[in-house]
Amino acid sequence: MTTQIEGLDDDGAATRIPGVSVADQPPSQPRVRVIALIPATGFSLSREDRYLVVSQLLPATLAANALAVQSAYREYQQRSLAREGLRKMYIGTLTLTLILAVFGAMLLAVTFGNRLARPLLLLADGVREVARGDLSPKPVFASGDELGGLTRSFADMTQQLADARGLVEQSVAELETARGKLQAILDNMSAGVIVFDRDRRIDSVNAGATRILRVPLSAHLAAGSPKCPASRASTRR
Repeated sequence: MTTQIEGLDDDGAATRIPGVSVADQPPSQPRVRVIALIPATGFSLSREDRYLVVSQLLPATLAANALAVQSAYREYQQRSLAREGLRKMYIGTLTLTLILAVFGAMLLAVTFGNRLARPLLLLADGVREVARGDLSPKPVFASGDELGGLTRSFADMTQQLADARGLVEQSVAELETARGKLQAILDNMSAGVIVFDRDRRIDSVNAGATRILRVPLSAHLAAGSPKCPASRASTRR
C-alpha cells in the first residue's frame, strides 16, 4: 500500500502518479491518495495486478499549513547546506580579527616601550658622562610627563654643577693670582717677612727674612715643619 499527498507543489502542478494514465491524474487541488494492491483470489493465467485507489481532498487550511511546513523544511535544508560555508567564513573572520588584534597590541607595546625607554636611556648616558666629569649640557626628552620632567631636572642639575665648578675654578685661579702677586711683593721687600699658619707652621717667607736670620727657611717651608729655633728667638726679639 502506498500513501501520497498530491497537489502540494509550490507551482500548483499536480504530482504525477506512476502507473496511472494522464486522464486519471489528480487535479491541482491538494488531496491524499492511497493506492493498495488487490491480491488475486483465484488462479488466473493473465496475472494482471489490480489496485484500489482511494482519494480524499484536503481542507484548504491543512493544505496551507502543509505548504508552510514544506517551505520551512526546504529553507532549513538550504541553510543546513550553507552552514558549513558560514562556519568557514566566521572562522576566517575571527582569525583575521585575532591577527589584527595581536599586531595592534605588539605595535602599541613597541611604541610605549620606546616612549618609556628613551628617557631612561638618556638619563643613564647622562649619569655616566657626569661620573666621567663631563658636565656639558645634556639632552632633554621633549614630553610633558614625569619622565620628561626628570630629564629636564637632570639637565638643570648638570648645568648647575657645571656653573659651580666654573665658579670654583675661577676662585682658585683668582686666589693663585693673588698669592703670586703677594709673593712677588714679599720677594721685593728688603725687610724680612715670615707668615705662619694657625698651627704656627711656616706658610710663606721672603728672601729678606732668610738673609736676616741666616737660616735656610725655605727648607722648613717645603717640609711644612714648625719654625726653627733661630726664627723663634728672632721673632721674640
